[in-house]
Amino acid sequence: MIKKQTYDGRVKRAVKREQDRWGFIDYYGAARVTAKVHDVLDRADSFLEQGRTVEAIWIYQAVIEGVVPAMAHADDSAGILSGTINYACEGLRRAAEGATEQEKEELFAYCVRHAPLEPYMDWDWGWELAELAGELVRTAAERMTLFAALDKMAGRRDKGYGPEMAALIKLSVMRRMDDDTAVQGFMEEQIRHEKIRQALARFH
Repeated sequence: MIKKQTYDGRVKRAVKREQDRWGFIDYYGAARVTAKVHDVLDRADSFLEQGRTVEAIWIYQAVIEGVVPAMAHADDSAGILSGTINYACEGLRRAAEGATEQEKEELFAYCVRHAPLEPYMDWDWGWELAELAGELVRTAAERMTLFAALDKMAGRRDKGYGPEMAALIKLSVMRRMDDDTAVQGFMEEQIRHEKIRQALARFH
């Protein structure tokens, strides 16, 4: 089994090769990075089909960790570079479906650890990871850890729609783990958010 550091290195080298002296990746460089990264993602998909879930997860993580930081200094007007990140996030979701309980626990810990960090939050991929963490919650301890991370993310100075996103992820967890009374009470507390109001209306 190849170690995660190997995939980290491949993605980071693909990014660095196209950066100019100031660290910027131009339009054509972004296309070349995307092509290289897709080669790596193809391998992850192949591993997933073979049941080599851990290695697939490592590759998806390597793509997220290697490409997201480059986005602030890249011409991604075609949207292809960001598309590789979206694909990697979706790959983590697909990998989680066939993962063992231990692998799910490790993936949950990864998502909670990375979701509140920059630059993931700056590009909303932090919320992608937080949503996946919400889907992976199985225990009261994991729930507490996730909710604490969501509170941190919602409290950002430039929080925008963050509080609503945090509330929606919490709601998704509560629907699986709590009774209707608790779920209704939470929605009533968070009724200032439009999507929560809609959910409450459907609940009634």
